[in-house]
Amino acid sequence: MKQVDREGVNAVEGIFLRELKWIFREQPISDWGIDAHVEVTNRDEPIGRLLALQIKSGKSVFRKRGETYVFYGEERHLRHWRSHSLPVAIILHDPDRGLTLWQRVEEDQVKYGKRGRWSIEIPPTQILNAQAAEGLEKGVSDVTAFRRLRLTFDLPLMREFASKEEVYFSIEEWVNKSLGFRDVSIYFSADNMDDSEADHLISAWYPTHSIGEYMANVWPWLS
Repeated sequence: MKQVDREGVNAVEGIFLRELKWIFREQPISDWGIDAHVEVTNRDEPIGRLLALQIKSGKSVFRKRGETYVFYGEERHLRHWRSHSLPVAIILHDPDRGLTLWQRVEEDQVKYGKRGRWSIEIPPTQILNAQAAEGLEKGVSDVTAFRRLRLTFDLPLMREFASKEEVYFSIEEWVNKSLGFRDVSIYFSADNMDDSEADHLISAWYPTHSIGEYMANVWPWLS
């Protein structure tokens, strides 16, 4: 991931965690226009309602049409988002100005151009902060979408698992927190688990202390 993209993801994660108090989960493997998803909380407790995010960072993504910013997207991403089990929001981040804007991807917001290109306007007033919670939360999906989400995101990982003889998980459990299970390190050899860097490190937080429930919901395709 480019440095400017990394800065954008980190900045957006910080806003969701500090200001909205929502749970942020990055999606580092799949490249289908979804960079992360967030889970709404109630008094810091997750309530199983989810929103997918595409995060774009840098001055070049802040194009203007009059006084309004415009995001120009790819046809493949819009096609994917329409059939997605979660609603999708676009997040634009300018690291130089510290400006982060948001817009929900909804059919009545999309303007179509030539050769499959499309655009969506983002008002400069739609700043990503605590006041954005109501607009972002509108229509978020319930927890039943979570398993379908994992199936969508994890297809590249499924294919990689299928080519390996062994797969090992090392899962963090925070025993005194409501989000019991957190990061998971994935190794393709038991010999590497003690001394080597993980083949994959994935944030997969889930509100339970039951390993069976965690595996069934976060990794449904393993069964």
